[in-house]
Amino acid sequence: MPARAGHDYDVLVVGYGSRFTRNLLAAVNAREDLHAAGAAIFFADEGLLSSDEAGWENWARETVKAEAYSRRLVALSALATRRRSSTTSTRAGAS
Repeated sequence: MPARAGHDYDVLVVGYGSRFTRNLLAAVNAREDLHAAGAAIFFADEGLLSSDEAGWENWARETVKAEAYSRRLVALSALATRRRSSTTSTRAGAS
């Protein structure tokens, strides 16, 4: 898709900014790559066009929040897995 940016399309429409990517570095790189190719990203939920420098701070803030949320989910998932494993080990030892 990035190879067609600026040729087959000028704007990539993304429904939710938080779903575009949950990795800050990947989001910044994708934005820069698409802009360099002559395309922009429109985040429909925010009504934000990535080439609008006036909205850059909002985009950056939302992108950081998306990664923070993703990291919390990973941490909670790991904690739940450890708890399940601990509970299973305790039950197995009680037999």
